[in-house]
Amino acid sequence: MAGLLATSGIANAAPKAESGNVGIQSAVLGHICDGAFGNIEKFVIISEGGIPAGSTWVVSTSRNPSPYTFKAVPDSALVQTTQVSQSSVKLQALTTIPNGTVVKVQPTNFYTNSVLTISGYGGSDSSAPWC
Repeated sequence: MAGLLATSGIANAAPKAESGNVGIQSAVLGHICDGAFGNIEKFVIISEGGIPAGSTWVVSTSRNPSPYTFKAVPDSALVQTTQVSQSSVKLQALTTIPNGTVVKVQPTNFYTNSVLTISGYGGSDSSAPWC
């Protein structure tokens, strides 16, 4: 009887998911080493269940070399950037970011002994340059 109940519960759950009901939306923030030699620091924004349009993040550095301005460049047209200050950039989702999408964000113009941070929808992640 227990097997029948479990099967029944699974069968009832599937049609709801297929009918277009939205599940839990979230983002996971982290950092990776990317590039041909694994030596390019990038933050990642990973969509789990979709990220709503309008979601925002701020990417910043604790130190940037004057007169340069810190930059954070996403690899996706789904995300736009706005320079907030000489040491921080705001990212915003222009549209819903589909489930499973990974957006890589490359920070540039920072000192190697600075702390890099991303925070916003999904939490935060920070580290000294890691690659």
